[in-house]
Amino acid sequence: MDVQITMRGEFYTFDAKVDGFDENFWKKISGTIADPSTTSNKLRLTSAEINTIPSFQQSSVEFLATVPVAPVAAQSKTFGYKNAGAGNQGRAEFDITGTAFTAKVYDEAGTIIESKTINWDSGWTANESRFRVTTAGRSVTFVINDTIVAQFNDVDISPVPKQIHIKNGNADNLDIAVVSIY
Repeated sequence: MDVQITMRGEFYTFDAKVDGFDENFWKKISGTIADPSTTSNKLRLTSAEINTIPSFQQSSVEFLATVPVAPVAAQSKTFGYKNAGAGNQGRAEFDITGTAFTAKVYDEAGTIIESKTINWDSGWTANESRFRVTTAGRSVTFVINDTIVAQFNDVDISPVPKQIHIKNGNADNLDIAVVSIY
């Protein structure tokens, strides 16, 4: 029997330097996850996908991440909230697909209900940046380095608890130093 752990109003910080790839918190879906002790204390995803084991409701997730290249042809990276087994149901994520960098929100049926293209800032390329997704009530806010880049209000987001999701569909290195949930 699978047990689903749901955290609401909790604070949690995953620090790659301290926690390594904690298999009590993360579940590898596919690909290669490098040991943080060999990658400058970063969780490194190379053609890989991971989800948290616990789920979260009405919270913020912030990634201290290094995206190696600006969005260009054939890029595929996503990070935010998504349940691995539920398709796009209730998904709220940053999405890099090819040259497009977007904030996307899906409803309970898995249908995209909001999407906004974000202009890529060259300062985010190969530099640690803070990417945050906040779900609160009927709003979803996307923030990078304390600047709101997309905000959707009065959206019908799924009340289903969601896992933290990170996917790098490329053979380059997406580095995650810290993930904070609050």
